Amino acid sequence: MLTSTVRYYNIEPTLRRRENGGWLAISEPGAPLRIGVEGATADEARRRFVQALGEWVVLLDERTVKHN
Repeated sequence: MLTSTVRYYNIEPTLRRRENGGWLAISEPGAPLRIGVEGATADEARRRFVQALGEWVVLLDERTVKHN
């Protein structure tokens, strides 16, 4: 993993219950990467957030490698 993307792994989701059911997991304002996912439960939303974060970090690593 490249040093430039290590900081993204420290992003923690904020969980919010949706009025129409389910949960949102979103990165906090000011986070270096903004992600939002939904899930039927808070645990599912958190798990999907972590998965999406990991996928974005991989994409950012590939982009960094290709452009340097």
